[in-house]
Amino acid sequence: MEQSSPEKALGRTVSPLQKDALHLANEELVQGILGRSHTELKNAKDVLEGIEAARQAILIRAGYTESEIKILRESQNLLPFNQAHLDNILNIDRSFYEMSTRIPSVAALRNESTLINLESIPLSQTTSNRVTDFTRRELNDIYKAIENHPVAEQKKLCKYDPTGAFGFCFGRATAVHIEALYRGIQKESIRKIWAVGDLASSNGTRWQYHVATLLRGPKNVWYAVDPVFDQVIPARAWYMQMKKTFDPKNTLLVYTSEAKRLYPMSSTPYNRELLENPNKNGYFLDLLKSFRTEGPFSGPRIFPESD
Repeated sequence: MEQSSPEKALGRTVSPLQKDALHLANEELVQGILGRSHTELKNAKDVLEGIEAARQAILIRAGYTESEIKILRESQNLLPFNQAHLDNILNIDRSFYEMSTRIPSVAALRNESTLINLESIPLSQTTSNRVTDFTRRELNDIYKAIENHPVAEQKKLCKYDPTGAFGFCFGRATAVHIEALYRGIQKESIRKIWAVGDLASSNGTRWQYHVATLLRGPKNVWYAVDPVFDQVIPARAWYMQMKKTFDPKNTLLVYTSEAKRLYPMSSTPYNRELLENPNKNGYFLDLLKSFRTEGPFSGPRIFPESD
Protein backbone atom coordinates (compact mmCIF):
# COMPACT_ATOMS: atom_id res chain seq x y z
CA MET A 1 0.00 0.00 0.00
CA GLU A 2 1.31 3.43 -0.97
CA GLN A 3 1.76 6.04 1.74
CA SER A 4 -1.23 8.34 2.33
CA SER A 5 -2.26 10.69 5.10
CA PRO A 6 -3.62 9.12 8.32
CA GLU A 7 -7.06 10.60 7.56
CA LYS A 8 -7.14 9.13 4.06
CA ALA A 9 -5.82 5.75 5.25
CA LEU A 10 -8.38 5.46 8.05
CA GLY A 11 -11.27 7.17 6.27
CA ARG A 12 -12.00 9.46 9.22
CA THR A 13 -10.87 12.64 10.91
CA VAL A 14 -7.78 12.27 13.08
CA SER A 15 -7.71 14.46 16.18
CA PRO A 16 -4.72 16.68 17.06
CA LEU A 17 -3.93 14.37 19.99
CA GLN A 18 -3.93 11.34 17.69
CA LYS A 19 -1.62 13.13 15.25
CA ASP A 20 0.73 13.89 18.14
CA ALA A 21 0.53 10.26 19.23
CA LEU A 22 1.45 9.02 15.76
CA HIS A 23 4.43 11.38 15.70
CA LEU A 24 5.51 10.11 19.11
CA ALA A 25 5.10 6.48 18.05
CA ASN A 26 7.46 7.09 15.16
CA GLU A 27 9.82 8.99 17.47
CA GLU A 28 9.97 5.89 19.67
CA LEU A 29 12.24 4.34 17.04
CA VAL A 30 14.79 6.86 18.26
CA GLN A 31 13.77 7.20 21.90
CA GLY A 32 13.44 3.46 22.47
CA ILE A 33 16.86 2.72 21.05
CA LEU A 34 18.53 5.58 22.93
CA GLY A 35 17.11 4.23 26.18
CA ARG A 36 18.78 0.85 25.74
CA SER A 37 22.28 -0.19 26.64
CA HIS A 38 24.66 -1.53 24.01
CA THR A 39 24.44 -4.94 25.67
CA GLU A 40 20.66 -4.97 25.27
CA LEU A 41 20.94 -3.79 21.70
CA LYS A 42 22.91 -6.88 20.71
CA ASN A 43 19.60 -8.72 20.65
CA ALA A 44 17.56 -6.81 18.08
CA LYS A 45 14.51 -9.00 18.72
CA ASP A 46 14.26 -7.87 22.34
CA VAL A 47 14.77 -4.25 21.29
CA LEU A 48 12.04 -4.52 18.68
CA GLU A 49 9.57 -6.09 21.09
CA GLY A 50 10.13 -3.37 23.67
CA ILE A 51 9.84 -0.52 21.20
CA GLU A 52 6.74 -1.98 19.55
CA ALA A 53 5.03 -2.40 22.94
CA ALA A 54 5.69 1.25 23.76
CA ARG A 55 4.48 2.46 20.37
CA GLN A 56 1.32 0.36 20.62
CA ALA A 57 0.58 1.81 24.06
CA ILE A 58 0.93 5.39 22.78
CA LEU A 59 -1.54 4.81 19.95
CA ILE A 60 -4.10 2.84 21.99
CA ARG A 61 -4.08 5.50 24.68
CA ALA A 62 -4.71 8.19 22.05
CA GLY A 63 -7.82 6.35 20.83
CA TYR A 64 -6.67 4.30 17.84
CA THR A 65 -8.03 0.75 17.60
CA GLU A 66 -5.78 -2.24 16.91
CA SER A 67 -7.23 -2.58 13.41
CA GLU A 68 -6.49 1.10 12.74
CA ILE A 69 -2.90 0.64 13.93
CA LYS A 70 -2.55 -2.19 11.41
CA ILE A 71 -3.80 0.14 8.68
CA LEU A 72 -1.34 2.83 9.76
CA ARG A 73 1.48 0.32 9.37
CA GLU A 74 0.29 -0.80 5.96
CA SER A 75 -0.09 2.80 4.77
CA GLN A 76 3.44 3.58 6.04
CA ASN A 77 2.18 6.21 8.49
CA LEU A 78 3.66 4.11 11.28
CA LEU A 79 7.30 3.62 10.40
CA PRO A 80 8.84 0.14 10.48
CA PHE A 81 11.77 -0.89 12.61
CA ASN A 82 14.87 -1.98 10.73
CA GLN A 83 18.57 -2.49 11.31
CA ALA A 84 19.37 0.85 9.68
CA HIS A 85 17.56 2.66 12.48
CA LEU A 86 19.59 0.73 15.01
CA ASP A 87 22.91 1.41 13.30
CA ASN A 88 22.25 5.11 12.71
CA ILE A 89 20.92 5.95 16.15
CA LEU A 90 23.45 4.15 18.35
CA ASN A 91 26.02 6.92 18.13
CA ILE A 92 23.62 9.87 18.60
CA ASP A 93 24.37 11.96 21.69
CA ARG A 94 21.11 13.72 22.51
CA SER A 95 20.21 16.05 25.34
CA PHE A 96 16.99 15.25 27.17
CA TYR A 97 16.27 18.99 27.09
CA GLU A 98 15.93 18.86 23.30
CA MET A 99 12.84 16.65 23.59
CA SER A 100 10.74 18.87 25.87
CA THR A 101 7.05 19.65 25.36
CA ARG A 102 4.59 22.21 26.71
CA ILE A 103 1.54 20.03 26.04
CA PRO A 104 0.43 17.92 29.05
CA SER A 105 -1.32 15.27 26.91
CA VAL A 106 1.81 14.76 24.82
CA ALA A 107 3.93 14.50 27.96
CA ALA A 108 1.59 11.86 29.38
CA LEU A 109 1.76 9.77 26.19
CA ARG A 110 5.52 9.99 26.00
CA ASN A 111 5.99 9.11 29.66
CA GLU A 112 3.75 6.07 29.39
CA SER A 113 5.81 4.80 26.47
CA THR A 114 9.04 5.37 28.41
CA LEU A 115 7.76 3.36 31.37
CA ILE A 116 6.53 0.53 29.15
CA ASN A 117 9.92 0.49 27.46
CA LEU A 118 11.58 0.21 30.86
CA GLU A 119 9.29 -2.60 32.00
CA SER A 120 9.91 -4.56 28.81
CA ILE A 121 13.69 -4.75 29.24
CA PRO A 122 14.40 -8.47 29.61
CA LEU A 123 16.29 -9.82 32.57
CA SER A 124 19.89 -10.46 31.58
CA GLN A 125 20.84 -14.09 31.93
CA THR A 126 24.20 -13.60 33.56
CA THR A 127 26.80 -16.30 33.83
CA SER A 128 28.99 -14.18 36.10
CA ASN A 129 29.20 -14.21 39.87
CA ARG A 130 26.80 -11.29 40.16
CA VAL A 131 23.12 -11.35 41.11
CA THR A 132 20.40 -10.20 38.72
CA ASP A 133 18.20 -8.48 41.32
CA PHE A 134 17.98 -7.38 44.93
CA THR A 135 15.47 -8.35 47.60
CA ARG A 136 13.35 -5.63 49.17
CA ARG A 137 15.47 -5.84 52.29
CA GLU A 138 18.66 -5.33 50.29
CA LEU A 139 17.09 -2.38 48.46
CA ASN A 140 16.09 -0.83 51.78
CA ASP A 141 19.59 -1.37 53.15
CA ILE A 142 21.08 0.47 50.17
CA TYR A 143 18.59 3.31 50.61
CA LYS A 144 19.53 3.70 54.29
CA ALA A 145 23.24 3.53 53.49
CA ILE A 146 23.02 6.38 50.99
CA GLU A 147 20.75 8.37 53.26
CA ASN A 148 23.54 8.26 55.87
CA HIS A 149 26.57 8.16 53.58
CA PRO A 150 29.53 10.32 54.73
CA VAL A 151 29.58 12.13 51.39
CA ALA A 152 26.17 11.62 49.78
CA GLU A 153 23.83 12.28 52.71
CA GLN A 154 21.70 15.41 52.48
CA LYS A 155 23.35 16.95 55.57
CA LYS A 156 26.65 17.18 53.67
CA LEU A 157 25.19 19.36 50.91
CA CYS A 158 26.36 22.55 52.60
CA LYS A 159 29.96 21.37 52.22
CA TYR A 160 29.82 20.58 48.52
CA ASP A 161 27.02 22.91 47.45
CA PRO A 162 27.15 25.96 49.75
CA THR A 163 25.12 28.16 47.39
CA GLY A 164 22.51 25.52 46.52
CA ALA A 165 23.48 25.67 42.85
CA PHE A 166 23.52 21.92 42.17
CA GLY A 167 21.42 19.96 44.66
CA PHE A 168 23.59 16.94 43.83
CA CYS A 169 20.78 14.54 42.95
CA PHE A 170 23.22 13.31 40.28
CA GLY A 171 25.79 12.71 43.04
CA ARG A 172 23.41 10.66 45.16
CA ALA A 173 22.36 8.67 42.09
CA THR A 174 26.02 7.96 41.39
CA ALA A 175 26.51 6.84 44.99
CA VAL A 176 23.60 4.39 44.66
CA HIS A 177 25.11 3.08 41.41
CA ILE A 178 28.49 2.45 43.01
CA GLU A 179 26.98 0.94 46.16
CA ALA A 180 24.89 -1.48 44.08
CA LEU A 181 27.94 -2.62 42.12
CA TYR A 182 29.88 -3.16 45.34
CA ARG A 183 26.99 -5.24 46.69
CA GLY A 184 27.28 -7.55 43.69
CA ILE A 185 24.46 -6.84 41.24
CA GLN A 186 25.13 -7.02 37.50
CA LYS A 187 25.45 -3.71 35.69
CA GLU A 188 22.49 -4.52 33.40
CA SER A 189 20.23 -4.42 36.48
CA ILE A 190 21.13 -0.81 37.24
CA ARG A 191 19.69 2.16 35.33
CA LYS A 192 18.91 5.82 35.91
CA ILE A 193 15.55 7.55 35.69
CA TRP A 194 15.30 11.25 34.83
CA ALA A 195 12.51 13.78 35.33
CA VAL A 196 13.09 16.76 33.04
CA GLY A 197 11.03 19.93 32.75
CA ASP A 198 9.93 23.05 34.57
CA LEU A 199 10.13 21.56 38.06
CA ALA A 200 9.08 23.53 41.13
CA SER A 201 8.84 22.81 44.85
CA SER A 202 6.24 24.13 47.29
CA ASN A 203 8.69 26.77 48.56
CA GLY A 204 9.09 28.27 45.09
CA THR A 205 12.44 26.72 44.18
CA ARG A 206 12.64 25.94 40.45
CA TRP A 207 15.01 23.68 38.55
CA GLN A 208 15.21 21.68 35.34
CA TYR A 209 15.75 18.03 36.23
CA HIS A 210 15.97 15.36 38.86
CA VAL A 211 17.63 11.95 38.61
CA ALA A 212 17.64 8.75 40.65
CA THR A 213 19.14 5.30 40.22
CA LEU A 214 16.92 2.32 39.43
CA LEU A 215 17.71 -1.19 40.67
CA ARG A 216 15.99 -4.42 39.73
CA GLY A 217 14.05 -5.87 42.61
CA PRO A 218 11.75 -8.86 43.14
CA LYS A 219 9.64 -10.01 40.16
CA ASN A 220 11.80 -7.94 37.77
CA VAL A 221 10.32 -4.67 39.04
CA TRP A 222 12.56 -1.60 38.76
CA TYR A 223 12.84 0.36 42.03
CA ALA A 224 14.03 3.95 42.48
CA VAL A 225 16.48 4.43 45.35
CA ASP A 226 16.07 8.15 45.94
CA PRO A 227 16.62 9.79 49.36
CA VAL A 228 14.42 12.72 48.27
CA PHE A 229 11.51 10.39 49.05
CA ASP A 230 11.07 8.53 52.31
CA GLN A 231 11.41 4.99 50.97
CA VAL A 232 12.37 2.81 48.00
CA ILE A 233 9.53 2.91 45.46
CA PRO A 234 8.83 1.32 42.05
CA ALA A 235 9.77 3.40 39.00
CA ARG A 236 6.14 4.17 38.15
CA ALA A 237 5.46 5.34 41.68
CA TRP A 238 8.57 7.54 41.52
CA TYR A 239 7.27 9.14 38.33
CA MET A 240 3.83 9.73 39.85
CA GLN A 241 5.37 11.20 43.00
CA MET A 242 7.55 13.54 40.95
CA LYS A 243 4.48 14.72 39.03
CA LYS A 244 2.45 15.22 42.18
CA THR A 245 5.17 17.05 44.08
CA PHE A 246 7.25 18.96 41.53
CA ASP A 247 5.31 19.26 38.23
CA PRO A 248 2.83 22.17 38.44
CA LYS A 249 2.51 22.48 34.63
CA ASN A 250 2.02 18.73 34.00
CA THR A 251 4.70 18.75 31.32
CA LEU A 252 7.42 16.77 33.10
CA LEU A 253 9.07 14.20 30.86
CA VAL A 254 10.57 11.01 32.21
CA TYR A 255 13.50 9.18 30.60
CA THR A 256 15.66 6.21 31.51
CA SER A 257 19.28 5.61 30.59
CA GLU A 258 22.27 3.48 31.31
CA ALA A 259 23.45 4.03 34.86
CA LYS A 260 26.79 5.52 33.82
CA ARG A 261 25.16 8.62 32.30
CA LEU A 262 25.91 11.54 34.64
CA TYR A 263 23.93 14.50 33.26
CA PRO A 264 20.74 15.04 31.20
CA MET A 265 22.40 17.28 28.61
CA SER A 266 24.76 14.57 27.33
CA SER A 267 25.00 10.79 27.29
CA THR A 268 28.73 11.02 28.03
CA PRO A 269 29.46 8.40 30.71
CA TYR A 270 31.48 8.94 33.86
CA ASN A 271 35.03 10.01 33.08
CA ARG A 272 37.88 11.69 34.92
CA GLU A 273 37.17 15.13 33.48
CA LEU A 274 33.56 15.06 34.69
CA LEU A 275 34.34 13.62 38.11
CA GLU A 276 37.27 15.93 38.81
CA ASN A 277 35.44 19.10 37.77
CA PRO A 278 36.49 21.72 40.36
CA ASN A 279 33.01 23.24 40.31
CA LYS A 280 31.78 20.19 42.21
CA ASN A 281 34.08 21.00 45.16
CA GLY A 282 35.66 17.55 45.37
CA TYR A 283 32.34 15.72 45.76
CA PHE A 284 33.12 12.84 43.43
CA LEU A 285 36.73 12.54 44.55
CA ASP A 286 35.55 12.17 48.16
CA LEU A 287 32.77 9.80 47.10
CA LEU A 288 35.14 7.47 45.25
CA LYS A 289 37.64 7.62 48.10
CA SER A 290 34.95 6.61 50.59
CA PHE A 291 34.14 3.47 48.61
CA ARG A 292 37.79 2.58 48.05
CA THR A 293 38.38 2.89 51.79
CA GLU A 294 35.21 1.36 53.20
CA GLY A 295 33.75 -0.79 50.43
CA PRO A 296 29.93 -1.12 50.44
CA PHE A 297 28.13 0.72 53.23
CA SER A 298 24.90 -1.32 53.20
CA GLY A 299 26.26 -4.80 53.82
CA PRO A 300 28.60 -7.46 52.46
CA ARG A 301 28.95 -8.53 48.85
CA ILE A 302 26.09 -10.74 47.64
CA PHE A 303 26.70 -13.79 45.45
CA PRO A 304 24.22 -15.82 43.36
CA GLU A 305 22.87 -18.91 45.03
CA SER A 306 24.52 -22.13 43.86
CA ASP A 307 22.38 -24.61 41.95
